[in-house]
Amino acid sequence: QQGAVVPLSWDYNAQTHVEVQRVAWWEEHRSTVRILHFTEKKGWQCDERHGPPPPLQDMPPKCDKTIPICFCREAHLYWNALAKAQAMAAAVNNG
Repeated sequence: QQGAVVPLSWDYNAQTHVEVQRVAWWEEHRSTVRILHFTEKKGWQCDERHGPPPPLQDMPPKCDKTIPICFCREAHLYWNALAKAQAMAAAVNNG
């Protein structure tokens, strides 16, 4: 059906602002996430990082968009996906 709205569960509609606003809930449910929406900052607005996110105890007690790591703990997923896509495009263009 065209234009139908389908309700999505957390697993397919996770939003990164929750990592700051509801930290304990985020940690409890993060492992089930399949699709992640960068809501407060987009992945490309975060510092490039390819390793795991910093531990929660390293996060500032009060986050806002001016603090580089705030709303960016999951940015490595964006940067890793971008690197993979660039490598795939380079292989096609050079192949």
